[in-house]
Amino acid sequence: MKKTLSTLTLFAALAGMSFAASVTVRGHVNDAKCGTKVNATCARKCIAGGSAPVVVSDNGSKLYKVANPAALKKYAGDHVAVRGSVNGDTITVSSVKVLK
Repeated sequence: MKKTLSTLTLFAALAGMSFAASVTVRGHVNDAKCGTKVNATCARKCIAGGSAPVVVSDNGSKLYKVANPAALKKYAGDHVAVRGSVNGDTITVSSVKVLK
């Protein structure tokens, strides 16, 4: 009985780790080099030059790396709502909406 319970607990823990949370993050698309210091003009220039895009949350307290950076390149410097799955500090983008 203990072995079965231990096995079930292990499978439940592994299953929980394999599912990333789906969230919407509101913030700015910035370049990795500048991090949380948002400057739209600089972000556009740096991302066009090859720097990786990141998402800086509206309050500036969280910086998300982007697993699929091509999804955000055209939004460099924009204020956006990014929907996707988060795993640690990395977001995999599923949709983007530009905010006013």
